[in-house]
Amino acid sequence: LASSISSMLNFKLSFSLLVSAIQFKTARSFSATSLPPIKIFGYGDSLTAGWHDGGMELTPYAPELQLGLEEALGGRGVLVRHKGLPGWTASSMVQAASSAEGLGFLLRRAQEAAGRKEEEEHTITACVIIAGTNDLAYASSAAEVTDAVLELHAVAHKEGVKTISVDIPPSAAAMVQPSYGQLRTDVNDQLRETAVNDRLRIHVPCPVAYNPSGTEGGELWEADGLHLSGEGYKALGKGLAPSVLEALREWGVLN
Repeated sequence: LASSISSMLNFKLSFSLLVSAIQFKTARSFSATSLPPIKIFGYGDSLTAGWHDGGMELTPYAPELQLGLEEALGGRGVLVRHKGLPGWTASSMVQAASSAEGLGFLLRRAQEAAGRKEEEEHTITACVIIAGTNDLAYASSAAEVTDAVLELHAVAHKEGVKTISVDIPPSAAAMVQPSYGQLRTDVNDQLRETAVNDRLRIHVPCPVAYNPSGTEGGELWEADGLHLSGEGYKALGKGLAPSVLEALREWGVLN
């Protein structure tokens, strides 16, 4: 995806998104129910950041996912926050896990902000991870990408947070370049297969299909064929809601 980021985007990522990523203790009333709120943290690359219009606009899927969960749960509190790192590979996210933008650091920060000790149940219910797209451009094998993505999930598991892995989304490149498309398919197959017996991770498909500009559904994608449009990210959040709900039920979080 994007290999360089404008200063404006850097500012948004380092300030707005970083703050929103850890604010799970913000003031909000959950008086409609005595049940604890569902707290979801989305982590990944530009597809989590909501990057479009050349990086001049950010429309993350998180708000739409939150809305979908709220509507389905009817009154139970829901918070969905996110951290997206445009241009980052899954392997680079693993290497930076303990940095200020790293998944491990952010999960620990959220736990501390909630006033919970490390050994207590984590304040975050689950982490949704969309990663691996950028790795496809550099990897020599599907296993290399899969291993990097699984290592990233392991970072969350180490912090006591269960995870939801999402298929590497489709793209124009995956359609027109057979080797690239097969690599993506193989990685997604491996992520799905390895999740079958994993008690800490559930794998779900990407709910937004790729359609070229000028065709039905093409308005959900940017002209580069890699990024979603603003409306596309909203569709992503809405489409992920049923899968997240199912994962929460499987884990016993919801009845």
